[in-house]
Amino acid sequence: MRLLSRKNLAASLGNVVEWYDFCLYGYFAAYIATAFFPSHSHYLSLMAAFLAFGLGYIMRPIGGVIFGHIGDHYGQGKALYLSISLIAFPTFLIGALPTEAKIGITAPILLVVFRIVQGLSVGGQYSGALAVLRNNQKPRRGAQGAAMAYIGCMFGFLLASFVGFLSTRFFHDQWAWRLPFLATLIMIPPLLLTRRSLISLHIPTKKRTDQPAPIVELISRHPGLTFRVTILACFGGVYYSSFFVFIISYMKVTAHIAMHDVFVINMLCLMSSAVAIMYFARLADRIGRKPIIVASSLGLAILTVPSFLLIDTAHLSLAFLGMWLLTTANTAFMAACAVVYVEMFPKRVQFTGCSLAYNIGAGVIGGLTPAALSYLFHLGHLGLMAGFIVAVAALAAFFISRCIPETLPNVSVRHASGVCSEQE
Repeated sequence: MRLLSRKNLAASLGNVVEWYDFCLYGYFAAYIATAFFPSHSHYLSLMAAFLAFGLGYIMRPIGGVIFGHIGDHYGQGKALYLSISLIAFPTFLIGALPTEAKIGITAPILLVVFRIVQGLSVGGQYSGALAVLRNNQKPRRGAQGAAMAYIGCMFGFLLASFVGFLSTRFFHDQWAWRLPFLATLIMIPPLLLTRRSLISLHIPTKKRTDQPAPIVELISRHPGLTFRVTILACFGGVYYSSFFVFIISYMKVTAHIAMHDVFVINMLCLMSSAVAIMYFARLADRIGRKPIIVASSLGLAILTVPSFLLIDTAHLSLAFLGMWLLTTANTAFMAACAVVYVEMFPKRVQFTGCSLAYNIGAGVIGGLTPAALSYLFHLGHLGLMAGFIVAVAALAAFFISRCIPETLPNVSVRHASGVCSEQE
């Protein structure tokens, strides 16, 4: 049990560092836009920065296939160890990269290259951690196990917000955005040592030579399951890209709220989510995953536009209220969805299926959301239109959640409408 706990901790800590590294770019997009994409129009600079941000996300499905293949063939622990090794170094290099004013077009080109490497790495991280944490728990505690991966993500976001608050509060703009990136270097050695305990974890039995590759089996035999998980993950990507990436820059550039105040709002919402996630996970292990996904996605569809309008007022207390309402509802959604991403797929293609579907939905669609919101901001009426986009994604998740199987064992709704024969 002690070894099991250590492995759970190792998987969760990896998510902290992965998402700290990955979300720094989104948090400091306004600074990065000025440093690497200078233009007479701040809108064009910010759009270019968010497109570079989206490139990292677009690479995530490819990373998911690569690390999914490694995880399903050679062991989930080995895939996680390799993925964490690839993200921290390019993050450090982003912090050390000279600006466009110093080395010209080479600067934005290198920035994009570093983002691509980050995206490949994250493609194997979150979904892989979900698989490891879920498989380390009994079925009736599966949601609580998978929730540890989500907690790791929240603490990664929280750490990035806290470091961002300190750097913007006490340092000049020229260094305020660089220091959080450079700090990544000190996290690498202890994390690699911790992750070594995962290398021998969940090594699959030797496969027959006539078995297809995991990605081939997934696409040919389980397209329906892959589509359902992709739609569910799509909402999560759109939500986080909107509320924890784009809004950070929007509040600074448009609402003229001090950056450290924006980070405080962000940190309070993230702390609330990290605390609430285990409550909702226990509920999902008690009554089932499906009822929580259905109820929370419907609630998110209803709350999104009013919450965005509250944020659009640029009043600190109202902005916090809007973000907190949606964060709480989304926490319930993720508590149930995180474990469903894993449980929907057969064990032999579990890592690949979870990685590919999650990274297409959350990665590609979610990664392009900030650029789309920047365009809407340029047209005006951001609060209404941005809220509408997130609400549509929530409605899609609501409708698809009604035809997914209940994956919690011995729950009466398991055979309700929508149970897919592909699950077996």
